[in-house]
Amino acid sequence: MDLLNKIKVPLVSEIPFKDLKLDRFLGRGAFGHVYKGKYREHVDVAIKEMPTYSVSTSELAKEISVLTKLHHETLITLLGVASTRSHVYLVMDLVDGQSLFKILFDDSVKKNYDFTEKERFTIGYDITMAMVYLHTCEIVHRDRKSGNVVVDFNTKRAKMCDFGLAKDFNRDAILETVGHVGCIGTKPYTAPEVYFFRKPSSKKSDVWSLGCTLLELFTEEFVWNIEKPSEVDEVLKKAYKQCELPPRLYFAPTFLVPALKGSFNYDCEEWLESHEIKHTFEQEKKVQKYRQETKKKYEKSAQDVGSPMRKINKESNSVVDLTVEENPHHTSGNDVISVIHSQNNGESTKATEQSNIFAEEGRTLKSETSEALCKSKNQIITKTSKADLFEKSFASQDPRFDMSLKSRLKNMMDSFL
Repeated sequence: MDLLNKIKVPLVSEIPFKDLKLDRFLGRGAFGHVYKGKYREHVDVAIKEMPTYSVSTSELAKEISVLTKLHHETLITLLGVASTRSHVYLVMDLVDGQSLFKILFDDSVKKNYDFTEKERFTIGYDITMAMVYLHTCEIVHRDRKSGNVVVDFNTKRAKMCDFGLAKDFNRDAILETVGHVGCIGTKPYTAPEVYFFRKPSSKKSDVWSLGCTLLELFTEEFVWNIEKPSEVDEVLKKAYKQCELPPRLYFAPTFLVPALKGSFNYDCEEWLESHEIKHTFEQEKKVQKYRQETKKKYEKSAQDVGSPMRKINKESNSVVDLTVEENPHHTSGNDVISVIHSQNNGESTKATEQSNIFAEEGRTLKSETSEALCKSKNQIITKTSKADLFEKSFASQDPRFDMSLKSRLKNMMDSFL
């Protein structure tokens, strides 16, 4: 039986089965198993094998139809289709990696993927971009979960796979009825309205599943407290009836928590769309870029300006500049940023308080000098000694005093004397 001849789908390359070779088992997908294989003995590919007895013509046509119309860097690409009397084979591009679910929860796999904060952020952004693209194409995945995300071992980039349950709104929106039996998708990732009330899957239910996947990515914990399969229904019914949020929601990064709360919205009329979660990632990306640029700017300013700190040389009884090695604040990090920020911008409270101290000292010294002049000419403080007194006074209060302020005070004393 040539099943492919019965499928009326957009043009797709038909590959002779003799050109394929199935090697290592990779995982289980909707309606079939996925293997690593080769095309014409030298091209590495992923091959999804589906027995003809387990998949109907309409289901197969649906998956092929969805795959042929999707072309995005965050999605697995369909290369061609092969068939035999007993099986149909979907040939797709191969990602050299593992599913996100295994990476997060299988210790033997997890040790090979030590995600940095930046890599984890990029994977989350890839997952969200894939969802946005599908919804733009009016396609609902209906089985979004960490098990359907593949992460490349070398690039640490993610791709979405397994479109066996995907639904094209433009083609089969009326095929799924409200009273359908069973629950489409994977239960712990399924939205309440689909799980409880058997409503049709929608973009809103996809966003709920996306929230579950992102929460697992950033917390490395199951979205719900489920210890064994037999507890799934009990835990979900209790949580959904009480409109509970996932218990580890607030362990997610701060920037993502509001978006996740929006994705776990029990109100079917008010819910967050996928492009809004994408916008959250893009805004955070801008914030991170600004922080990096600002930090580099401050560190460069610290090196260019030199040490603003002073010390008293006991041998010569004078105030001299500290060298970079002697200055503990000439290191990268928060100390450098806070010091340069207070000196350049004058916005910190500490800098304001220090300026007030210096001004008060200036007024005090000016008054003392005035009194000395009135008492006796011999008691007048000379310019040189007065300048030293200023420097010693500032150094004793805070060695990081503002040099421009010191200069202004010196000029004031010069004009007074």
